[in-house]
Amino acid sequence: GSCPFSSLYGYFFLILTIKKFFYNYNRCLVALTISFLITSLPMAYYALGHWQNFTSRSEFLFIGHQIKQTESLSPLWTNILTSAGLFNIKANGNDFFISEPLLDPPVSWVFPIGIFIAIIQAIRFRIKNYAFILLWFLISLLPGILSTPNGNRGIGTIPSVYFFAALGLLIPVDHIVSFTKRSRHFVAAGIVLTFCIYAAFIT
Repeated sequence: GSCPFSSLYGYFFLILTIKKFFYNYNRCLVALTISFLITSLPMAYYALGHWQNFTSRSEFLFIGHQIKQTESLSPLWTNILTSAGLFNIKANGNDFFISEPLLDPPVSWVFPIGIFIAIIQAIRFRIKNYAFILLWFLISLLPGILSTPNGNRGIGTIPSVYFFAALGLLIPVDHIVSFTKRSRHFVAAGIVLTFCIYAAFIT
């Protein structure tokens, strides 16, 4: 799924942004590597002995076959558009969230606001944390884009999606309450609490 993509991206990002990464985290990296080898050993053993079974589903779903049949990139563009609408329009699921989006209102309202804010912060102000979350979100969509987009294959996006939703709520609220003085924290807390109660009620 999308989790290995996100994990690998996270490691490369840390290597590029933290000085002396290997020197400072050598013990952690050894522990991580050993844990990874131990936990993945059963799956790797099965894959080596049953490679055709192991890869049959991904081969069947791979979008490259559709592109080859249609002799155009239209299936890819369709998957990109479908992926863009998973959270606010239609989750495209097989068994659940078939016609509904993955996000309920009012979270679905603030989610695109958060993405817009993150893009501005990453591009205009060059803040690495926002760039990291944006790329995490896009990379986590790849399994669906390269096969058939739905909520299951995009599950790795969920932490970044809720980061964007929180960003889309808290930044506007912060600007709204900036006109108040002593009571700004109470007003902000009241707005956020009301939002959360309403979101829970709708869900």
